Amino acid sequence: MDAIDILRAELNRVNLQVGQGSYGSTKAMAQLAVEVERRFGNGVAPAKDLVAAAIRRFHSTGRAESFRDIKLVCYGVSTEILPDHILLFRNRERIGRLLGIVEGLRSERRKYRRCFQALMTAYFECRPAVSQEEVHRSWHEIRNFLRTGISSIGHEPMPDWAKAIFEHQNLFEDDPCEPYAKEVLNGNLAPIRAAFSLIGVPKNSWVQTDVFMAAICASCGYDDYQFRRYLDVLLTILKDNPGIALQGLKRILDRYAVMQLHPEHPALRAIATELLGNPLLASNAPRWEGVSQEARCMVSNWIKLKLIEQFFELLSHDGSTDKRRVKYWAEYVTVIENVWFALGSNARRSLNPDFKKLRLLMGDQALNLEGATSDNNAFVMKIGDLLIVEFGRTGNAAYLFEAKNPPFRLDGSVHLRDDLKHRRNLGSMDHRDGNESWEDKFRRAISEHTPLLRGRPDRQHNSDIAAARPNSENTKDSPNGVGGVFAPNNFEHVFRAFCAERGLRFSDRRAFGGKLVVYASGDNPKISGTLGQWGFRFDRQSTTWIKE
Repeated sequence: MDAIDILRAELNRVNLQVGQGSYGSTKAMAQLAVEVERRFGNGVAPAKDLVAAAIRRFHSTGRAESFRDIKLVCYGVSTEILPDHILLFRNRERIGRLLGIVEGLRSERRKYRRCFQALMTAYFECRPAVSQEEVHRSWHEIRNFLRTGISSIGHEPMPDWAKAIFEHQNLFEDDPCEPYAKEVLNGNLAPIRAAFSLIGVPKNSWVQTDVFMAAICASCGYDDYQFRRYLDVLLTILKDNPGIALQGLKRILDRYAVMQLHPEHPALRAIATELLGNPLLASNAPRWEGVSQEARCMVSNWIKLKLIEQFFELLSHDGSTDKRRVKYWAEYVTVIENVWFALGSNARRSLNPDFKKLRLLMGDQALNLEGATSDNNAFVMKIGDLLIVEFGRTGNAAYLFEAKNPPFRLDGSVHLRDDLKHRRNLGSMDHRDGNESWEDKFRRAISEHTPLLRGRPDRQHNSDIAAARPNSENTKDSPNGVGGVFAPNNFEHVFRAFCAERGLRFSDRRAFGGKLVVYASGDNPKISGTLGQWGFRFDRQSTTWIKE
């Protein structure tokens, strides 16, 4: 056998092997196509220009020339085509015609499923506002069509997205995201996001934010203890989802305000003032629309207390906190209608971050104090018929003025002597103890000039506001010298939760004829105010709060 014969024999052998193998067979490609269809379907969004052309034709004629056109129109049903401003959602007759065409494909299951997926994509991409009545009705028709059509997408080979739809049929119900609320609150987001990704819910879909709003709404329906437990999670949701932050915050504030006890929550106060502004400022009133009056008052009281504390901490003459004055004015937080601050040049110009935050919180309630030393500051409170002026420098008396006709304007700038110490005052009060504490003298003087407080020894009824209500330093019993005991119906539960949240140690010997004792000083106005309102008295010798 020569070389040519050997070559010919080898070629024949190779050709025989190739013919017996799978080379050139379409079987493997067909299997791959089935697998792709099983996992993903045929859900790749078409080019926008193709969708626009199909929409224009369908809008004009009410007919689809091919299955391809039907699918393109389904994809674009919620898209406004420019510059024509064609939106099929605004034409319910065309929506009805389109759904009728797709309904006619039920017997052609693969085609029906592809149209179902296209309509579903449009449904997830856009949810019109209820105020857009015609458009919203069309969207509802699409949703109802999808809900009733789920049973017709279950044929094999079944894509993974279709399988997921059977597990998440709630997405086409009236409250589509409610079933996910508890998982979101408990931090189990991963499986929800995986399901949304598999189904094809776009990242900018209303579903992606509704799932968090559902968690907020669900938590607001829980009892006080459960709601309070999830509050930190809710605030994180607001920070991470700015699209629902305002709506969610208003729901949370309203719910918190109706709790049996709603102590100051610094993080809630901070996010409320960040998003809605200081409710004490008239300029912020429009931003607070939609928030209950109870919630507005609650946050206003928190801010008034915060401002008072900051005034005596940051704006005092020597930089030390005058705890007695903080405790005293904290008694009046719920009856202080508004506050203004007259700032000396040091406070106005300071670059200290705390000063900058304080000035921002004060807003247009911050005035310029003229005719005073650079380190002096003042704050003015409206209580009933009175304007009361307090100063940061020790040794300054407080001045009372008639609120209806004061000798100065709380606008722009005020002068120390010509305005805030004007001789047309109703009296001045110094902060020196005599036969009685200066606090008692102040109380009597204030009540003499305004009917708001006459005959009301319990000047603060909101038991759990973060405010103190101490009496004088000379009082042997409780610093809470304003009386008025309020204990919630579920006191035992609330009391234990209160102590646990603040790390307070207590002993309860009431079952053996003893007393309920809380081991805490009288220096914390937030703790003192609540314990005093619950009927505890402060024992200075043992530094404990005691309830019979």
